[in-house]
Amino acid sequence: MLNHARAAVVTGTSTGFGRASAALLTQRGFHVFGSVRKQRDAKRLKAELGPACMPLVFDLSDKLAVHAAAAQVRRAPADMRGQR
Repeated sequence: MLNHARAAVVTGTSTGFGRASAALLTQRGFHVFGSVRKQRDAKRLKAELGPACMPLVFDLSDKLAVHAAAAQVRRAPADMRGQR
């Protein structure tokens, strides 16, 4: 069950700790905004974690891309951002 009162932004969700963290958080009812650098990783992440995950495709070293991703999170429906 998705807990709409909780949301998290997780970086590096294509592999390793980021991927494991995103999976654990979605299992615990969080909505996860997960960053990846490649579109194919975004598709795989969405397929594996389902509707509780919104992939964000950007590189953390790109300041403009980080700001664009933050804007994308702000534009997401309130319940996806942990707000009602």
